[in-house]
Amino acid sequence: QHLGAADQLYLFEASADGGVRLAATRPAPPTGSGNRRWLALADLLGDCRALLVSQLGGSPRDVLTRAGVTVYETNGLIAEAAEAVFAGREPAALLPRRGCGTCAGPGTGCA
Repeated sequence: QHLGAADQLYLFEASADGGVRLAATRPAPPTGSGNRRWLALADLLGDCRALLVSQLGGSPRDVLTRAGVTVYETNGLIAEAAEAVFAGREPAALLPRRGCGTCAGPGTGCA
């Protein structure tokens, strides 16, 4: 989800089998408060390893990065992206849109 539209954050943790599992959810700070929202989000994520989003603007990226939050723009399955972060790798970058024209999916290609 685009960070500006997020009203809830999903926190994942590594599972014993090497995958990830949902550990908790947290409400995102209210929209419409400009940089105050991003500063509050940085505080909210202080105990997290990284933030995974599909997109975000320059202002939230700057505020979060200055606060020490590692931000990854990624697309695809959240479990795969989170597993990469827990394994010390960068998650896959945004995938190019290349829909096959036979479904109403996000255009990231067929599996």
